[in-house]
Amino acid sequence: INAEYGETDQLNMNKWTALSILLSIQILSVFCGFNDTKICARQNWKQYDPTWSGNTLPCGSTIGEVGCALTSVANCLGTMNPGQLNTWLINNGGYSGCDILWSAVNSLTSYKFIDQVQFAEGTLSSAVGNCNNCFIANVRGGTHWVLITGFAGDNTYYVNDPGFDQSTYTWFNMLVESKYSA
Repeated sequence: INAEYGETDQLNMNKWTALSILLSIQILSVFCGFNDTKICARQNWKQYDPTWSGNTLPCGSTIGEVGCALTSVANCLGTMNPGQLNTWLINNGGYSGCDILWSAVNSLTSYKFIDQVQFAEGTLSSAVGNCNNCFIANVRGGTHWVLITGFAGDNTYYVNDPGFDQSTYTWFNMLVESKYSA
């Protein structure tokens, strides 16, 4: 112990050291999977990317304008970017107007559309930890779709939001979820 520091200073340093260690453990537990939080690694393409944002859907609107569901499905599948998936869907009857037909991609990858319902919060929180599942949630009062990537706790979910700079939504803000499973 340095003679310049008094007993109070040493206690404060010990508290800060302990706090730093606890914070480091919490950060490691989130990123290394040492707790119940699990974040599935997924693509995080944005509908407004200039590479495809001007591509049109069958209804005449563009991916940049209304392509949140399309982009969320592309983020789930991870095999085609939104522009490529849009072209594939157009050529394979994957739209009804501007609405994606959720099961249209079933022949494209190992992911298959299972159902579209509002999952009970406890059911959803345990299911999103299985990275063989993708959940695409309808948020913002039914006007937007996002890909759920993990459960943060306290009814909050991590998402890849293709249209907004937002990384979480609460279960209470989700109207319905489309489930894909590999």
